[in-house]
Amino acid sequence: MNAKFDVWMVLLFSYFFTLHADQLSLHLGGYTIRANNLFTFSLIGLLIVRAQLFTPRISRDLFLGLLGILCSILISLSLSPFKSRSLLFCGWYGMIAMGYCVLPYLFFQWYGERVFKLYFLSFLIVGFCAVLQLLLACGGIYFFVTEKLFTTLARVNGFAYEPSYYALYLTPFVMMVNFHFLTGSDQPLYCFKRVNKKILFLVNGLYLVSTSTSTVFAYFVFLLILLIQRYSFIVYRRLWLSITALVCLGAGLTLLLPELMVSFYLKFFFSGTSHHSFMERWERISDVWNIFLRHPWCGVGLGGIPSYLLDAWTRGDLAFFSTRIASIYSINGNPLKMFEPSNVFTELLASLGILGVSFFLFLFVGLYKQMKRAYVYQPILASNLWVSLLVTACTLQINQGLFRTYIWVHFALTYALLESMHRDTSELSLEAPSSGI
Repeated sequence: MNAKFDVWMVLLFSYFFTLHADQLSLHLGGYTIRANNLFTFSLIGLLIVRAQLFTPRISRDLFLGLLGILCSILISLSLSPFKSRSLLFCGWYGMIAMGYCVLPYLFFQWYGERVFKLYFLSFLIVGFCAVLQLLLACGGIYFFVTEKLFTTLARVNGFAYEPSYYALYLTPFVMMVNFHFLTGSDQPLYCFKRVNKKILFLVNGLYLVSTSTSTVFAYFVFLLILLIQRYSFIVYRRLWLSITALVCLGAGLTLLLPELMVSFYLKFFFSGTSHHSFMERWERISDVWNIFLRHPWCGVGLGGIPSYLLDAWTRGDLAFFSTRIASIYSINGNPLKMFEPSNVFTELLASLGILGVSFFLFLFVGLYKQMKRAYVYQPILASNLWVSLLVTACTLQINQGLFRTYIWVHFALTYALLESMHRDTSELSLEAPSSGI
């Protein structure tokens, strides 16, 4: 490994490590630039400078899917009453598509599975940082902590804004490790020489330390998929033992720390639909669904939902839950924050309509086709990637934000790895770029 190669690997690791890091940013004048965007711009800039050293190659389905989404965004923009905000989000989509989908896809082509080793390593380091937050909080030091547990302990969040975002970020990594363990395979999984019980406990411990309800939801979806699919290579005895261990852990925590379980992990199970977090999400989903019913074909433009609801509030339109609630309280700071969507699928429907959803489905179907082809050659790894993405996509539904960078990166890397399993090796022998540094 030479110095030139190291530069790319260091930049790429930094790119992966900061994917979740909403709090790591650089303030220049009145502008704030996320650290992850800086690494993204650096990688893109180096690739442009060294453009003569590589030949980019993009799957036709992936290219058409991303282009179709862009076209649907532009059509929605032309029809949207909130053109300035939608134009801003159109530019943000371009950044996401290039920097967080095409870029990791190309890097996998050049460096192959070494990219996944860095990818997995970045998850581990972020997890260790989260544990460090918890330990420092015991000594009264709150390192990038945004929420507290029992007034003194930290609800760890890595460098994300909140614990649920940290948990969502870790979800694909944790599910891939769990799936690999359940197959009983002795084969290495990227940065792990072998996924044994110690690795399993470590990775899931890094996940559960977030105390986020979404972890429980993700485990449930993971179990549901395995029970429906009934993969022949899954050792179901290991699955039932793992479930038993998790249930025993939950029961023990409920006896020892009942407030932790009631207030965080199982808050929806104990409070049901009366919990304020559930009610807020459901009311916002209902509002966004009603916007979709009013604008079913092309939506109100990407990023237009908060503006639409704020406009309804200012006009005294009380047909929406959000406008009735906002009428009770004074709106301070950025009023659009009061009307952000809380579910990605309904956000997509109301923003881009049926047209936009169709192109997203086209992109997802393209990935499914890659998985089916790859399954013939490497069924375990192909299924692992597919299940991890499905669980992450489902967990994303209880969060907001269509443009979560780490979701797009995992999609792109999954697409690239699945494609590489069935493509002829001669087609993949592209020269990796040299930084020249």
